[in-house]
Amino acid sequence: MGIFRVAFSPRGIDTLYLGPLVSPEMLSETMDCYEAWIRAHKVDYTRINFAEEIDSCVVKSRGFICERRKTCLVSLAGGENAVFERCKRNVRKAVRKARRLGVRIVEGDLSPYLALYLEWSTRTFAKSGLETKVTGDFLTGLFEALGKRGRLFSVRAVLDDRVIGMYLAGYFRKTLYAIDIVADYAFSRYAASTLMYWHVLERACRLGLETCDFAGANIPSIAAYKLSFGGEFGYYTVVKRAYTLSARTALGLREAACSTLRLLVSARRLVGGRQVVARETDESP
Repeated sequence: MGIFRVAFSPRGIDTLYLGPLVSPEMLSETMDCYEAWIRAHKVDYTRINFAEEIDSCVVKSRGFICERRKTCLVSLAGGENAVFERCKRNVRKAVRKARRLGVRIVEGDLSPYLALYLEWSTRTFAKSGLETKVTGDFLTGLFEALGKRGRLFSVRAVLDDRVIGMYLAGYFRKTLYAIDIVADYAFSRYAASTLMYWHVLERACRLGLETCDFAGANIPSIAAYKLSFGGEFGYYTVVKRAYTLSARTALGLREAACSTLRLLVSARRLVGGRQVVARETDESP
């Protein structure tokens, strides 16, 4: 990134944190190995999004800054029927609607649909004014690393032989991790995304998994949807460290600029909100 060499976990807008899964007793050794790698590659700045909440003392003692972030955890206790009953009414209704409208879920390799997947991902991120973090190499790597080990759920939603959505999730030990989901907005009324989420939850229950981690719940609207599957908030840890003076200076300037921008946006919304109220009051009888 410019003059800096940066190493970080794959990044998304709220999901896709895909951080390392490290047993607590191995955290200290893992950080020692990682720091040796950082120095060998002369990295200026690093940020790691751990998939779980970790012991912050271990990483703080090495000079890292820790941030606690929210995710959504769904208990799979009691099997698929119990999980379905714990889902909110809107989820149960959407699942039944999708099935009634003829949406089918097909499991299998998504490699033949790679171009379509990337197209939909690009469109999704563009709605938030961002570039997609999903690439062909990323997806191929998932298929290779997890698919061949039987640890990847790859499903597609099909309507009249037309693919209208795709979803990827992986699992480690007893936890299912939602990785990424895309859908054709032209068919949004068919609730394909909700049906895909539910199908994989069913499969996870049958495999004896205990928890689904929906991967991030820091954006209120997205969090509300994920929680509607009977979830509750959990936490994961983001750690970061600037190793050089130039990187620390750049990071400080960036954070100051972001704080200023957030204040400006908040002020604009506040002023805009007052203007709306004034107009509504003026027009009221």
